[in-house]
Amino acid sequence: NSLERMHYVIRRENGSYSLGPRLLYLGKLYEQSFHLANIVQPELHALAAATGESASWYVIEEGQRLCLFRAESSEGLRETRLAGSSLPLDNSAIGQVLRHWGLH
Repeated sequence: NSLERMHYVIRRENGSYSLGPRLLYLGKLYEQSFHLANIVQPELHALAAATGESASWYVIEEGQRLCLFRAESSEGLRETRLAGSSLPLDNSAIGQVLRHWGLH
């Protein structure tokens, strides 16, 4: 099928399907299309360095919080999360902030 030929989807030997490497290219095109990374990423790195905590930039996407950018702390224990991760819009601090300010 055309999705397999374009490497958006890969069919494994056992017959199951998984996402293909071409999706990374689409993600990078999307990221570069609005140049927000040039502004947000340096600020997240500075915030992470100043606080010793990880810093993330989230948006609300289909009732979930979607991590668009992330800077990991270089100290202590940390929860590693990749940009592009989608998480519930729960009662965590960021969930509450997004529900209050992000839904208006």
